[in-house]
Amino acid sequence: MVKAQDRIDDVVKVGKASSSREQFESVLRGDETMSSIAKFTFTEPQAKAIAERRLYQLSRLDVEKVQNEFDDLQVKITDLTDIISSQTRRFSILLQELSEVSERHGDDRRTHIDPSPLSMDREDLVAERALVISLTQDNYIRHLPVEGFRVQNRGGKGLKGVTTKDEDAPSAIITCFSKDRLLIFTDKGRVYGLRAWETPQASRHGRGTHIRNLLNGIRDDESVISILPMSKELIEDPDGG
Repeated sequence: MVKAQDRIDDVVKVGKASSSREQFESVLRGDETMSSIAKFTFTEPQAKAIAERRLYQLSRLDVEKVQNEFDDLQVKITDLTDIISSQTRRFSILLQELSEVSERHGDDRRTHIDPSPLSMDREDLVAERALVISLTQDNYIRHLPVEGFRVQNRGGKGLKGVTTKDEDAPSAIITCFSKDRLLIFTDKGRVYGLRAWETPQASRHGRGTHIRNLLNGIRDDESVISILPMSKELIEDPDGG
């Protein structure tokens, strides 16, 4: 509209002389001309905006008001362009908006955040239960829940819960709890430690795992001869305090 003010009289004349709005827009774009009127060079959006106004609105346009609106738009465009090109301004606006949101909706946190790292041992996830641990002559070890065994009736053969492969009979059978510590003695006079739950659980007829796969540092020529279970509490507090 600012551009139209420069030739408002010619714009009004063309509007009155045009047979339709389409012709009016065509003349404003410069696609057509009218005698005694210099050719217009409005863009299509500009021509459309002018043609949509009634003639009396065009003749009564408040030039100062239109100019002020144009100036305000120019200032806004300049400011937005500066924001787009300035990372500092974008961050500043973002921080200001976040601060306003915090003031409007912020309240005290209802939960406590502990900055210290979470410390958890795998054993914390192990259920405490009674186990039967068996070691074979070939040093294969396994455990079964104590529920896997039943009391032998008089004259009965009982449950073959310690059966393994042929010619590999059990050399040690102990009962303990899953969180107990096992002291494992070898024929070389050395002692190793293992947590009961670290022994593999197997079926009643399974062999389990060779104990050498569970103990760090055990030599190839060593053989386990005895296992002694000790409660976790006794090891951590031997004086019973």
